[in-house]
Amino acid sequence: KQAGIKNFEGLQTFTHSYRVVAKTAFWFNNNSFDCFVIEANCKSKFGQSQLIAYFNDELGFVILEYRNMNSSQFMFILENVLERGAVEKLPSFFPSNP
Repeated sequence: KQAGIKNFEGLQTFTHSYRVVAKTAFWFNNNSFDCFVIEANCKSKFGQSQLIAYFNDELGFVILEYRNMNSSQFMFILENVLERGAVEKLPSFFPSNP
């Protein structure tokens, strides 16, 4: 199974498109950041999926809203900005290999 797709065998064709559809503000830590709203679509014989992404030149992607082929949805929203290297110091969710 690939991404929840049953009978995923051989080469498959996925048609995708990306386009900037708007510019909006994203509020973070009491500051407004200009963001491009990007719409991505994917179609295949398995169904359709979509991503709405909000991108800022300084912060990167601040919102990622996924609508999947199986009708599930999930969203990532920027909550915190850490200094470079700080991520490596965070506790791991996965056990270390011995």
